[in-house]
Amino acid sequence: MEDRSELREFVTTRLSQLKTVRARGDERRIRCCAFMNHRVDDLHSPVSRMTIFNTVPIDAVQTTARGIAGYMLSPSIRWFRYQTMGRNFEPSDNIRGANDWLEHVANRQYEVYANSRFYPVTLEALMDVLIIGTSYEMTSDEVSEGRIVYDCYSPFECYIAEDGQRRVNTWFREYTLTADEAYDKWGDDCPPEIVDLIKRGSGSQECTFIHAIFPRKKADVADVPVPASASKRFASVHYSAVGDAVFHVSGYDEFPLAVHRYDLSSGSPYGTSLVDKNLELIIEANDLKRKQLKASAKLLDPPTFVPSSLKGRVDLNPGSILYGDAQQGVPTPLQTMISQKDVREDLIEVNNMCTRMLFADLFNILMRQDRQRTAYEVQELKGEGLVLLSAIIGNMQEEKLTPLVLRTFAIMYRNHMVEEPPEELKKAWSEGRIKIELDGPLATQMKQFHQTTGMAQGLQWISSWAQLFPESMLNIDGDEGMRQGATAYGFPQSAIKEKADVDKIKRQQAENQQRAQQQQEALVQSQVAKNLGMDAQQMAQQAAAQGSDAQRLMQNGSI
Repeated sequence: MEDRSELREFVTTRLSQLKTVRARGDERRIRCCAFMNHRVDDLHSPVSRMTIFNTVPIDAVQTTARGIAGYMLSPSIRWFRYQTMGRNFEPSDNIRGANDWLEHVANRQYEVYANSRFYPVTLEALMDVLIIGTSYEMTSDEVSEGRIVYDCYSPFECYIAEDGQRRVNTWFREYTLTADEAYDKWGDDCPPEIVDLIKRGSGSQECTFIHAIFPRKKADVADVPVPASASKRFASVHYSAVGDAVFHVSGYDEFPLAVHRYDLSSGSPYGTSLVDKNLELIIEANDLKRKQLKASAKLLDPPTFVPSSLKGRVDLNPGSILYGDAQQGVPTPLQTMISQKDVREDLIEVNNMCTRMLFADLFNILMRQDRQRTAYEVQELKGEGLVLLSAIIGNMQEEKLTPLVLRTFAIMYRNHMVEEPPEELKKAWSEGRIKIELDGPLATQMKQFHQTTGMAQGLQWISSWAQLFPESMLNIDGDEGMRQGATAYGFPQSAIKEKADVDKIKRQQAENQQRAQQQQEALVQSQVAKNLGMDAQQMAQQAAAQGSDAQRLMQNGSI
């Protein structure tokens, strides 16, 4: 058996280092979860349940998370598509068959997502990133069982590190499983101590495990011997505290997690959340609601002054009868000094600020049907909100959606779950790359707002300019403008002809037009020649007739 003591030491030491880094911001992350009532029911959660008086901030965050999920990726919409860039950076439009094959791949992925936990896992991760600042989504290859598995792990179980470009390339997870669950997961790969627990009837005992994923070269630099089974780009190592042993060592061709960070600040690999940025406002909203409820309670059930002579004999329930001497005094309600109106106005203002700062107002506008709006009003409202969300959406595409989609694509391609690409695409692919274009309603509307608005304004300017300088229209490529506009509106790629086919049709049309023009010219020339022949014949006939008349005149002696 391989000696894995150095690898075990590397994993446990590295985890200790990563824990020190994450601990700097954990206290605030726990407070964010507490005020959002988030992750409080997780096993071994560090978040304690607290009394929430004001649920407006919670509703706002949930609206934003569901709005992003519903308007960016949903099982009911086509929310992404592929594009390629060849070795010379030519787009997929210039590679025959590329667009149709990429659309086929996307369709197969939509089927995989619809038949898995992809969408609920993604929503859970969105809540994590909005409240805690960082989310962790694992895409696991279980094609042998006919599926691809998606999981979202608690941020309080996970620890990360970055490379020089601030991309997460190291992930450690410390968690617990019962001995029975561990054996179900790994079988005979489990340490013998786990198996012994099960044999002794202690299979329900919780055991601590560590799953470490890190670049293979990281271990090489540290002179840590990684088994040949982890010879891929990223090593995957499992460690069990029961038995203090490393087991089930493997690897990944690409980093298997999408680690999404809401707002990345310097000095930490972890993100700062939307809730964290507005935590003081949320705390104020909760405190104001507590004061309002307290003031309402005092108004409805105020404290009462009772003479000492009535001590122990006062019944303040409705319909009760009190006996006593009125001269000694009667129970008197005490007036509260808290202004209900002021508290209510302050609370409304703070709640509106929470709704606005947490972006819930944008999605309320997108979903609201309480009054009629013109198409122009809707477009302007959406455009203004989408500008605010553009940075969030851009980061989400880079750190969350692109890794998830490309990881799924890589698994499907390696396991022949999609058709082989066209030969021309294979050649271009050898030195090219694939990129993801988001096509969900939110991303499409953002592209429409920027791209089609620019096109519309550009067309107005071009029209005015062309009136002054008609020859300048040669600078405008109408075909490319048509393709760009159709793409911005999410038009299906399979319904757009290949560029080569369009060029062929245009050549045929030009040839047909030239042939028709030549035929027309030949017909004109033939008619001209025919007309000229008729004119010559008529002139000859006229000359002959004139000659005959002169001859007759001479014979008659008239001349």
